[in-house]
Amino acid sequence: MLKQSGCVLIALLLAACQQTPKTEQGAATNTTTEKAAAIKTAQHADNNKLVCEQSRSTGSLIKGKRCRTKQRIEEERRDSQDMIEGIRANSQAIAIDR
Repeated sequence: MLKQSGCVLIALLLAACQQTPKTEQGAATNTTTEKAAAIKTAQHADNNKLVCEQSRSTGSLIKGKRCRTKQRIEEERRDSQDMIEGIRANSQAIAIDR
């Protein structure tokens, strides 16, 4: 999967480099658009990059390997933050009711 996304990124970057300008102003606009597209593609490829980490489960001596994409890690972080904020809001509401 990583090889495929890397090949796609290289192909897009090479295609962007083969631009032949028609006019100076048009070429500048096309180049800027292509650079923005290449940056967006690189960011997308970066978000889909697998990150593997080894950790032990609580009470275990055996290490396990867990691989996730950067995007998934960020989603899990946001979900955890939302859960913590929900618990805080709920506990404050209970404290007010007493």
